[in-house]
Amino acid sequence: MKTLNLIEEARKILKAKIPKEQNFELVNRKTILPFKSELYLNEFLAIKPLADQDLDLIESVYLLDTGEEIDKKSALKKGIWEILEIGDKLTESVKETTLKSKEIMISPEYNKFSLPFETKLCEKIKVTLSKYLKRKADIYFLADTTGSMSGSLNAVKTSINNIITSLNATGNDLNYGVGNYKDFPNDSYAFQNQQNITSNTANVTAAVNNWIAGGGSDLPEGQLYALDQIAQTSIGWRPGSKRIVVWFGDAPGHDPICSSISGLPYNITEASVIAKLNSLNISVISISTTGSIGLNGTPVTGNYTSCTNAGTSGQATRISSQTGGQTYNGINAAALAVTITNSILLSLSTINKLELLPVGSFAPLVSSIKTPFYGPFILDGDKSFDFDVEFYSKVPCGEEEKIFTGNFNVIADGELLTFKPVEITIPPCCKEKCTNKKYEDALIKESSRKYFKVHSVGTKYCLEGECCHIISFPEIKPCFTLHWGDSKDDELETHDTEVVYITVHNPIAGVRYTNLIIEKIIVTPNQILPNEEHSFEVVPDHLLCFGSIDPCGKSVRKLAFHLRNAKPGSYTIDIEYKICGIEIIDGNKGKDSFKVELVDS
Repeated sequence: MKTLNLIEEARKILKAKIPKEQNFELVNRKTILPFKSELYLNEFLAIKPLADQDLDLIESVYLLDTGEEIDKKSALKKGIWEILEIGDKLTESVKETTLKSKEIMISPEYNKFSLPFETKLCEKIKVTLSKYLKRKADIYFLADTTGSMSGSLNAVKTSINNIITSLNATGNDLNYGVGNYKDFPNDSYAFQNQQNITSNTANVTAAVNNWIAGGGSDLPEGQLYALDQIAQTSIGWRPGSKRIVVWFGDAPGHDPICSSISGLPYNITEASVIAKLNSLNISVISISTTGSIGLNGTPVTGNYTSCTNAGTSGQATRISSQTGGQTYNGINAAALAVTITNSILLSLSTINKLELLPVGSFAPLVSSIKTPFYGPFILDGDKSFDFDVEFYSKVPCGEEEKIFTGNFNVIADGELLTFKPVEITIPPCCKEKCTNKKYEDALIKESSRKYFKVHSVGTKYCLEGECCHIISFPEIKPCFTLHWGDSKDDELETHDTEVVYITVHNPIAGVRYTNLIIEKIIVTPNQILPNEEHSFEVVPDHLLCFGSIDPCGKSVRKLAFHLRNAKPGSYTIDIEYKICGIEIIDGNKGKDSFKVELVDS
């Protein structure tokens, strides 16, 4: 089963499970990681209609890309539903899906096309972000709790409820974590993770209120060790979230923190911390408070007698700027809470890196993305971004078609905003080859002398001899024409035999069709005679091979119409064709038809 048919399959399954009198809306999305082998798992939720002012879940079904149904219990064991936020927040997730359709759009919404071997195809993917875009973000409060920080700590403890309330009122999906740092080697700890990332604001407030100023000993502190430890998934960063550390203190950090000091198997430096933060898409907001020389002051060796000091002034500014954050200097206790709130709000409206990432088995077929990312920018209004994607197949054809699937994920600073499904087919090899230039030219001359000419129904845009069409992704059609009749009186009759010429035109400059073959010709209606033959026969009625057709070129083949006691009236001649390959841009199978009239014999 093709991926893009899954919606109908899910609807059919859900209808069987839900009482007939119950109306429902269908909401669906997909895992961002494979569930089994290279197959993704699709979640379909039946919810009460929006008109009911209620988005409660009615029923659900889970289908692999192949259409195989997976029971929920089995899916949960894989541990991937955390990515989709299924569980206690199920209703909230459905609401979020509904909102996201207004907040972010990707066009076209999906890709489904064929890509023959050594074929190049280009597409412009447009991503539009609304200024009302809500973010999924994790915010970690990191405080210097050494002896000189008492005033600043008390200011935040007094205001933490107001800070969180103000942030949550924006409608963003926010979770919080809390930690503090002191220093090696005299304090009881250099970094303490007090609260993993959580939605429980009471726990966050309690952790902040446990901050106590004390210790520190020398001037520089151990914040590089704290940032190194925060740049790990073990503190509960959610998959697909924007990650922000709000760090405030009044003194620079030791650089380096040697292995002999920390007990870790590696030295910690400013550069290593920046690299580690960036590897997990963590932005750092640094707020330098009054009370000492500030976060950007020049660090000294201090108690780290076994380490040679390499730190320089401007440390906090470099860490923030190189991780997509912000720096604030000289903030006193009275202004600290407002600075924290406003800096987070600015970070939520800022996108440092908006990128389009191919994920799944089709990813190797993406040869390039021009302008692979945009940013930094502030989302102060609706904004659109174009990603010019080039596909190129190095996968050779085989006896059977090969299908590659996956998603284009739209990522903003590590946060998954949306995705679109992709399905690319490598068509099977075409074994038929035919070409005879001399015979081709003779047929073209013969057909041009015929009196009657009918253009096919599906290609009205194509006029013989024109070569001015612009390539339109993803559909490129050849055009077909029938010629017959040596005079104006030589119409198709109910009892007749006519030699007919069928011409295929390639109206597109710069595109070559390779081995175009009419696989089947069907006449409708077509009554059966007493001898069990059809009254309207086409000979041959299959496997007409046209060979390769150059840009703005054409090719002609000859066939016969045998009419025996056919009824007068309108007939439709359907042709089903395939193109074994298209140079420069994609080709595929197609279908066209002719309308012809029979007159009484």
